[in-house]
Amino acid sequence: MRAAAHTMAHTMAHTMAHIVRRALLVGVMTVASVAAVFARPTIALAQATGVPEQRLRQQQDELDKLRKERADLESKMASLQRSARTLADEVSNLEAQRKATARLVGALDQQLETINTEVVKAGSGLVKAESELVNKRSALQRR
Repeated sequence: MRAAAHTMAHTMAHTMAHIVRRALLVGVMTVASVAAVFARPTIALAQATGVPEQRLRQQQDELDKLRKERADLESKMASLQRSARTLADEVSNLEAQRKATARLVGALDQQLETINTEVVKAGSGLVKAESELVNKRSALQRR
């Protein structure tokens, strides 16, 4: 039963990451909406599972850096669109945005893997604790 729940959680996390990755690459979602999707679960999961805060903080800092880079590129794009722009400048900026988005997706994937690993560890600990509880209850009932 626990294995099925773990498999389902892993599949859902993988599917969610795939959907977000695809949406980002085609420009449907903004970086801000991706941040909203992942910020709360990351914080709640870190508190619930005891994920090492330092690793999550480093990953969160990397995400913040990538978000800022993406926002700067979007701002530059708006500036290019307002001015007498050249097509080459716009293409160059779009390529830089694509690369920044790809790095953001990679960082989010890495964070999802870290969280998933910690969830698996927490689940294993829970199964072990439940087993020990059953054994102790049995021992108490025999007395």
